[in-house]
Amino acid sequence: MLPTSRLEAVNEMLSCVGEAPVNQLQNGYIESAIAENILDSVSRETQSSGWNFNTEDNWELTPDSNKHLVLPFNALKVDAVTQN
Repeated sequence: MLPTSRLEAVNEMLSCVGEAPVNQLQNGYIESAIAENILDSVSRETQSSGWNFNTEDNWELTPDSNKHLVLPFNALKVDAVTQN
């Protein structure tokens, strides 16, 4: 089984409210845009819950030359623990 694409997810949402499927995203169809916004919102909410499948524990971050921590591009939340 393959993961659901964004287009498939939007079409599933549209079918639940009796709307016709779309062939592409960002097509100017308001219902499709609303479905995409809801999909993004629920995705952020789900990923921010800290489930075991999307959480990395004991990830060491090293400061750069300016003593700033550069987070991975896909980091949504960081709980810092200072170690001496």
